[in-house]
Amino acid sequence: MKTFVKLLFIGLILNSIIAIPATAKTNQTYPNNCSSLQIDPLIKFQKGFVSLPCLVGKNKYSFLQLKGPLLLNVWGSWCFPCREELPSFVKAYKTGKIQIVGIDVEETNKQTPIKFLNKIGVTWPILTDDNSVTKETFGPGVPVTWFVDSKGVVKYKQIGVIDKYSKLQDLLEKYLGIKI
Repeated sequence: MKTFVKLLFIGLILNSIIAIPATAKTNQTYPNNCSSLQIDPLIKFQKGFVSLPCLVGKNKYSFLQLKGPLLLNVWGSWCFPCREELPSFVKAYKTGKIQIVGIDVEETNKQTPIKFLNKIGVTWPILTDDNSVTKETFGPGVPVTWFVDSKGVVKYKQIGVIDKYSKLQDLLEKYLGIKI
């Protein structure tokens, strides 16, 4: 049943995306090589962690190097709840008060999330988990959003969609002391 639902979601998403020829250039509005990532060797997650590549480019980044405060959002372009919450994240990111790093998981190809991100105006760094190595730390479901403070401490983990901007505002203020 899980495989059927996943295939149904993928089919619906593929039907909703306009195909861009492979030779066409996409208008990438987010950092091509994730060079804007702020890093800090002090951040600690629950378990040891591997580096992940940037969605566009060849650089790899370790979660042990990310500097907070930040939202670490695990998502997929095939995930409807993920698609629902990203516009609120775009609005929050544009305030300049919070750093966001995305982790794109379980994609069938890299062009699908690139097109989707450009369509909704995501401009923060997106890392990609091509081999499902993050499942042990983040779990198999998405979306999941981690609220990480300036000392690298995970203050809160939201499992499931943050469906309203006001909810995101409340969580940022409560767990990171950031008012947007």
